[in-house]
Amino acid sequence: MIQVSVIVATCNRIDRLKLCISSLLNQTYPETNYEIIVTDDGSTDGTREYMATLAQHDRVRYLWHPNVGTAGNRNIGIRNATGELILFIDDDVEATRDLIARHAGLHARQHTPTLVVLGYAPFAPALRRSAVIRYREAIWNSLYDRADTWPEQKRYQLVITNNLSLSRAFLVRAGCFDEQFRNATHEDTELGYRLMQIGMTFMFCRDAVAYHHFRISPQDSLIKERRKGEAQVLFDRRHPELGTEFSLDILAPKRSRRPLVNLWRRCKWALYNRVTTGLLTFMSRLVPLPPRLNYRVLGIIHWYYYILGLKDGARLVNAGTSPEPGSAGAGSRVDGESPPVGKP
Repeated sequence: MIQVSVIVATCNRIDRLKLCISSLLNQTYPETNYEIIVTDDGSTDGTREYMATLAQHDRVRYLWHPNVGTAGNRNIGIRNATGELILFIDDDVEATRDLIARHAGLHARQHTPTLVVLGYAPFAPALRRSAVIRYREAIWNSLYDRADTWPEQKRYQLVITNNLSLSRAFLVRAGCFDEQFRNATHEDTELGYRLMQIGMTFMFCRDAVAYHHFRISPQDSLIKERRKGEAQVLFDRRHPELGTEFSLDILAPKRSRRPLVNLWRRCKWALYNRVTTGLLTFMSRLVPLPPRLNYRVLGIIHWYYYILGLKDGARLVNAGTSPEPGSAGAGSRVDGESPPVGKP
């Protein structure tokens, strides 16, 4: 009897997908109790041919379809799943041998169908760490270090689909992923908010380990950040009941009664322009920076591109068009993931 459906969404990342599937086929959890569903968003890199070689594994199902975007790709996996429990794993994640058993066991011990479990996905030890990889790793490590004490009203932000399990029935009840989020940003956070609205609870399990073989070029990292800003505008429009429009608060912050706050805002905005970020980008590529300075410099550069994304989304709203993440290249996916704004 299938108890766990492992959903792996992929698109043109065959090298890492092979490692992911190999690790999922080598689990301590009984093989008759879980299935692996690979949903392929239009790969052209040989993924279809590779998956054909796995036809002898009855527990592996492969679903290829034309480009539908990140959210739509995962929804196809959900619609085809037969397990009571869904475990989302990204295609660049290598599961430890007891990963499925850890997730399934925790759900069984808690005796509640409303539980959402975020597993631990540290960057793989053997991963080559460029400056931008170190920057992204610091952000992820900060998130995991604070996950247990995450504010209760914001725990929906712990819905991160590179290593996440929850009840299929409640996932469907929440409405699955919003398919207007076509790129890999905010689509999981937005689902998390709807899961919280129907009474789901969120838990971080550091013992459910899967290693993240994260890769992203400096240019793609900036593109990713710009798309994240545009997606934030869409998130704000989806959920005005949160009481604040985070994207517009950044673009046009309310004037504070404290003069020092207003002075700090002016100084901060002086950093976020094309000239400053251009110089910082050149410097970061020319000279290796100490870890802390690298984090600060790349933080300024990425924040600038995030602001550009906010402006992209705001322009679409002002023009009467609902913002769609990745409108500059709809349906494409930037390699690599980062936590949405609102997470560290």
